Parts: sequence; structure tokens; C-alpha cells
Amino acid sequence: MSTDRPSRQTPQSKTVVGLSRYVFARAVVRTVWVTVSTIYAVCAYLLWCGVFLLPLRLLCSDLYWPMEAVLFRFLQSLVAHWMQTAGYTVSEVGADINACMGDECLLLVNHQSTGDVPVLMYFLMGKPAATGRVLWIIDSVFRFTHFGICSMLRGDFFISSGKKHRVSQLVQLKTHMEHVYSKHQRKWVILFPEGGFLRKRRANSQLYANKHNYPALEHVTLPRLGAMQTLMDLLSPQHRNGYHLANGCKWRPFKWVIDITIGYPDQKPLDAFNVTFGDRAPCETTLHYRLYSADTVPVEPEKLQAWLFERYEEKNKLLEAFYKTGHFPQTSSSESDNGVISQPRSIQLSEWWLRSIHIFFLLSLVLQCYMIWGAWHWLGGLLALSTSFLT
Repeated sequence: MSTDRPSRQTPQSKTVVGLSRYVFARAVVRTVWVTVSTIYAVCAYLLWCGVFLLPLRLLCSDLYWPMEAVLFRFLQSLVAHWMQTAGYTVSEVGADINACMGDECLLLVNHQSTGDVPVLMYFLMGKPAATGRVLWIIDSVFRFTHFGICSMLRGDFFISSGKKHRVSQLVQLKTHMEHVYSKHQRKWVILFPEGGFLRKRRANSQLYANKHNYPALEHVTLPRLGAMQTLMDLLSPQHRNGYHLANGCKWRPFKWVIDITIGYPDQKPLDAFNVTFGDRAPCETTLHYRLYSADTVPVEPEKLQAWLFERYEEKNKLLEAFYKTGHFPQTSSSESDNGVISQPRSIQLSEWWLRSIHIFFLLSLVLQCYMIWGAWHWLGGLLALSTSFLT
């Protein structure tokens, strides 16, 4: 007669179960923390910029926009803190672009996943002079995120993909840049020329490349020209006489074009869920920079397309080498005398400074609620007084 014996867990299986429970618990705690910090930070930002500083925006915009830049920098630092606490760090290699922080620059970035934006926000924390003065040109899907509300308030541009939107979107981008770029005192413009995530566009890009005798790229896709052409038509320094901007704004052309290639370890991009849950093992994302004087970038459509395609062929080769060896090859990465970062340099962020930003937003929200409560009671008392006077 056989008897059922209770199954025994091996030490290895116990370790796996314990680890799974830890990862799940950590993900829950992080989700709560990210959600709560998002609520108080976004609410504080919106109340400062949309309510309490609104008179300053209407009466003295030259003072308002530098203050908004500081607040938006603080807001982006929360995302960097989420990454850092999950063990996701960023290093940089290639051209040294620190000397360009105060100049007008166009940043061209390859697009792989939703993790690209948090990675760039982390990168911007290491460039404090430019962090809050960035104009993002990003997919319209980000409009519906918590930061999308803040981006709409500050004047970032959300671009829709697809042939039916292409012409209208470029017209809107031109109008937007004319009204926002100089008026809001922006310095850097971030553009993803591929127009979508790598995994979604790669097959169509390779079909197009084979049909028109272009290289079939594996790690990036062929970039789209429309937005780049619009920006260069407006802000290329080759327009020596300047371009007339709306509202009498000063024409400030690009001085540099910064080509940024994002390389994720093991060819596995981070995504927004990884940043929120912290469910992926700690890793370091590497950014490779190439720096071009905007004077050398052509503005004629055919020449600009050839120049842009050449940049993305270079990106593909850089990423191919990165995925094989774990590091980007040393190349001539700069047309300037700013220097070169030959070995990956980690972007260091102060944990105490990042924590102080949370305190700032919490105290801001408390103060704002107190001010709103005081104003409400003051208006209630004034209304009661006027009512008694009339009766």
C-alpha cells in the first residue's frame, strides 16, 4: 500500500519563490510611491504654473519662463530618481557636449521604447543649464500620461504619426515653433526622427529600404525627413538674414546638432513599466554623442535627407558594435574643439538633492492648499459682508 508523501521544496526552489515574492512586493511598493509622488509633484507644478504664477506669465513672461524652467527641471528629476532607486543608471561617451548647454541645439535621438524618455530625463539632469529649457517633440501617445498635462501647459509639441496626419502636423509644428520656441526661451529641441518605436517600424523601414536601394538597417529605422526639414527651414543658421517669427520674437538659430545614440545592455530596451516597477535587474544605459555645427547641416531637402540617412547608418553601425562588445567604438565624435569622452562616464546624481525635490513639491502643495483655503474663506466672508450690506 502506497502512501502520498508531502512534497519537499529544494533550497533552490525556495530561493526562487522567495525572490519572486520580493520582486512582487517591491513592485507594489514602488508603484504606490511612483503614483503618490506623481500626484503631489504634478499637482504642485500645475498650481504654480497654471494658477499662482499665471499673472506673472501674462504681465512679465521674461520672468515667468525661467521660473517655469526650474520647476520643470524639478519635475524631470523625479523620473531620474525613480530610475536611480531601481538601479537604472546612465553613462555618456563620445563628444563632450557640456560646453553646448547654454547654446541653441537640436538633439536627434534613436527611438526604441517608452524607456527612451525617462533615460533622456536622467541625461538632462546632468545638463542643468539646459534641463528646464528643453522643447520636446514627442509622439502624441505621451499626451495622455501624467507628464503630458505639464508638457501641454509649457508648450511641448505632440506629433501624430500616419500619412493622413503628416502634412497637417508639419504645418502645426511650424506654427508652434514660431510662437513657442523663442517666446518660451527654449534652448534645446529634442526630436525622434524615426517617428515611432523600433519594433513597430523596423519591418516597414526595411521594405522601403530594399525598394529604394537604401541599406536595410537592423538596430534603427530610416528616419523621416518632415519634422527635421521644418526645424531646419526655421532655425538653420544658414538663413543669415533671419526668419520672421511671430509676436516679434527674436530669431535664435541652432548652433549645434547633437546626435544621440541610446544603447541598452543586452539589446533589451527599458520601458515605462520597468521604471515604475523596478522589476528588471539593475543596468546601465549608455548614450553616445556626436556633435555637428549647425552651419554644416544642409537645408536643401535632398541633401538634408542624405545627411540624415547617413547619420542613421552610422547609428546602426555604432549599435551593432555596442551589442557585440558592450561598448561603443571610439570614433571621431565631434566637429568642435569641445573634446571627447573616450571612456563611458557615469552621470552622477545626488540622492540627497533628489530627495529634497520631493520635499519641495510636498511643501509647495501644502502651501498652495493653505492659500486656496484662505482665499476661499476670504471670498466667503466678502460675499457674506456684501450680502448683509445689501439687505
